[in-house]
Amino acid sequence: MTKTTKRPASLTTNAAIYLRVSTEEQAESGLGLEAQESRCRALVASRGWTLSGVYREEGVSGTTEPSSRPAFAALLAEVEAGRVGAVVVLKIDRLARRAEWIHRVLREFEEVGAGVVSVSEPVDTSSAMGRAFIGISAVFAELERNVIAERTRQALAVKRERGERIGGAYLGIRVERGEEVEVPEERETAARIGELRAEGLTLRAIAAQLTAEGRRTKRGGRWAAETVAKVVRRAERREALAAAA
Repeated sequence: MTKTTKRPASLTTNAAIYLRVSTEEQAESGLGLEAQESRCRALVASRGWTLSGVYREEGVSGTTEPSSRPAFAALLAEVEAGRVGAVVVLKIDRLARRAEWIHRVLREFEEVGAGVVSVSEPVDTSSAMGRAFIGISAVFAELERNVIAERTRQALAVKRERGERIGGAYLGIRVERGEEVEVPEERETAARIGELRAEGLTLRAIAAQLTAEGRRTKRGGRWAAETVAKVVRRAERREALAAAA
């Protein structure tokens, strides 16, 4: 990270809003992002700050490293350039759900004199109390992620004990006589979805691109934001289980 001269807190008048919503948080409808933005804009206005930009991550899990998210990377570049003095979020877990990542982001911001302000928590890195609360929030954000993963593993274990079949057909896989069989064409489409997400496209834009490329859903239909969200959601669950294993 390129360091710039640290700015006095009194000059922190340019603010940026960072929004993130995962597929589990209604990314397909966009309502989660709209609600976050409305409350963040109200805080910026109440502080008398100038809003320099709004950075949106749609359908991105908090378990995805911040530096690999397109919108966050763009925000970080603005912070490093000294054009943003305060980053406003609805909750601190919008930055990440791993304590180490949250602390790393905050350190990077602090090195160039930028701070983070949470709308719904007493998090304001310009104050001693705010900095102290960050550690607590980061720990609970990671705890929540781990609890979800643990409950998922327990539910799968119960199904195995009962002899129930776990999972089923999904994009890239079909089930034949109780066995999963790979479907190459569908695997390619699933990989394509991952590529488009990495490029920062929204779920709706991904659906439009897949349709334009002549790709079909598992059932042979046209792609929609909700259908893309289901594929992304399954991938996120598998990643979360693998990370917590």
